[in-house]
Formats: sequence, C-alpha cells, structure tokens
Amino acid sequence: MAIGSEFEGSSRRAIARTLREFARPTTWIGLTLVVLDWAQYVFAMTAIFLFQDGWVKIFGSIFAGIKLSQFLVLAHDAAHGSLIKSIKGNKALAVICFLPILYNYRLWIYDHHLLHHPHTNENHADSYTPISKSHYDSLGVARRALIRFYRAPNLMGFGIYYLIERWWVAKLFPRKFLPKAYRASAWRHFYFIAIYLLALIGALVTISLRVGMSPLAAILLGWVLPYYVFMTLVGLTLYAQHTNSKVPWFRQGIDRTRLPEELVSVTLFLPRWMSLFMHHPFYHTVHHVNPRVPCYRYPAAHRALSVLLGGRQVECKMTVPWLFETQTQCKLYDFDNQRWTDYDGLPTAPPIAWAKDLGEVSIGESRNVDP
Repeated sequence: MAIGSEFEGSSRRAIARTLREFARPTTWIGLTLVVLDWAQYVFAMTAIFLFQDGWVKIFGSIFAGIKLSQFLVLAHDAAHGSLIKSIKGNKALAVICFLPILYNYRLWIYDHHLLHHPHTNENHADSYTPISKSHYDSLGVARRALIRFYRAPNLMGFGIYYLIERWWVAKLFPRKFLPKAYRASAWRHFYFIAIYLLALIGALVTISLRVGMSPLAAILLGWVLPYYVFMTLVGLTLYAQHTNSKVPWFRQGIDRTRLPEELVSVTLFLPRWMSLFMHHPFYHTVHHVNPRVPCYRYPAAHRALSVLLGGRQVECKMTVPWLFETQTQCKLYDFDNQRWTDYDGLPTAPPIAWAKDLGEVSIGESRNVDP
C-alpha cells in the first residue's frame, strides 16, 4: 500500500476535525476517576493488613499493582492537559498520580512529549524499540540472551524489561541525556518521589509492627509485589501499543508530514467492562492521532475514526493467542525492507509497503539504540 491521496488532503483534515470534537475534557469525570482510583488503591493496601488470610493479602497486593497501572493512564492524560479543563489542575493531578508509581513528572514530559510523540516508532530509546539483525549480531552474548528473553513468549519478561530498560533509565532521576534546562526541575521531582517512597516504607513497617505482621512481608506485599505487577502491566501495554507485524519502525528521522499517525500504533480490544475499568489504554491509535482526547472518550473517538479510516487501522483482539503470535513474529526489524524478522534475519511477516515508500524520503542520521 503506497501513501497516496487516501492518507492526505481532505481525509487528513476530516480526521483532525472529527477527533477535535472528542478532545474536550470534562472536569468532573477526570476528578472522579482520580478519586475512585486512589480510594481503591488505599482499600487494597489496607486489605494487606486488615485481613488475616494469606490469599486475601496477596489479592490486595496484586490489586494495588493493577491500580498503579491505572494511575499511569490518568497521569498520562493529565500531563497532556486532557484529563480536566484546568491547565494547572492537570499538572497537579499528573504529579499526584505519578507519585505512587515513582515517575518523575519532568522526565516524563521530556521523554514522552518531546521524544515519543514527535518521533514515534523511530530508532531512538523508547519502549521495545526493535533493532536490526546487524545491530543484534554486534552485541555480546549476554545482551543477545537478554533481548531474546525480553521478546520471548512469556509474561515475566515485560516487568523485568520495563524495570531495567525504561523506568530505571528514563523515569526516575535525571541522567546525562536530559537537557540542562530540565535538570533542576527533574531533581526537585526526584526528591519529592524519594520522600514519598521513604514515607511509604516507613508507614508499611510501622503498621506491620502494630498489627503483628512481619515488616519484611509488609514491604514485599505493600510495595515490591504491587510495583512488579505494575511494571509487568505497563511493559505489556507499551509493547502491545507499538508492536505488530503490520506496524513499521524507522531507522532514520523521516518526513513526518507524510506519516499517517493512525498506522504507527495498534488498537486492541478487551471485554468492555475490563477496558472501562482500566481506563481504555489500548485505544492507542486515537491517542496518537490526537493526544488531547481524554481516555474516557477513547471508545467513542475510535468508532468515529474507524468510519473515516475504512479499515486501514491496525486492530486486533487482545488474547493469549494474539500475544503468542506477536511475540513469535516480532523479534528483529529489517529497516531496509520494512518487515519483521527472526534472529536469523529471516522474514516473519510481509513487508509493510506503504512504510517502505515513506522510508525513501528519510532524513537525518541513524540513531542506533538498544531495545
């Protein structure tokens, strides 16, 4: 499929005009979601100490981890200024919702707003950025084994990948990659996070001693397990949003004025109740076409977008067979031929023709990165 008039001109204006109708936050909805999520998170944490049955404690710990993943969805929208109407209110809610997931607001703004969105699916440090066969072959044995583990059909790899490769590297405290203009603010946000984490651990230990629970068990159930559940869910989500045999990646900077944003991310369908509970994080195509659409309007915006796209968007049901197939197909990426390959460089999916056509006008320098 070459890029032609169907991706340009009046159709692009129609897409932009249609999604603008959904880019209207409603303050009471955004605030309600924040309050409900915090209430559920506190209840889950309380259950760890309130009940004696071990299975209830573990369930409360896992549920707390699930709620952490939903804080990220709300913080993400607030950082985009789309959760409520107030500009200052959005920033405050973003910081509040980033706090329990130990995300640095200033680092998020730089990494997500200035790198991810303007350079979607390009060869810069991002979640699950694929590498080429030649790059893979140049790595050491240990690094190649780790990449194989990250992309193998399993669930455990998502949490370990995101903890090591993304959160620790780009979400907690500023490093050399961060421009100097952002560093002072990033350090202030890091100190805020550090104080919160110390207070959380202190509270867990204090409460455990009062209720006759092991402080170590309290820390494991109140922080370690919930955070690993969160890491696993966010790793899976970010993998699913941009990894698909029909979704291309680019080695160089490209002419993004010709790039159809609706074709560089994936929409996945969950049962309606589950999607609602999770704040619809898998309607990702809508978000990349217009980041100002709030999460609670994603389903309606997606239906309108689908009519305009006429089936061109990448959609699939989020199931175990889907995950296995995707993790089996999407190992390395052949940037020259715009197709996914296995570790031997053999194609696992057909070339993405429209992306190959777009790649012919690439500009800029290659930026090799590890996944």
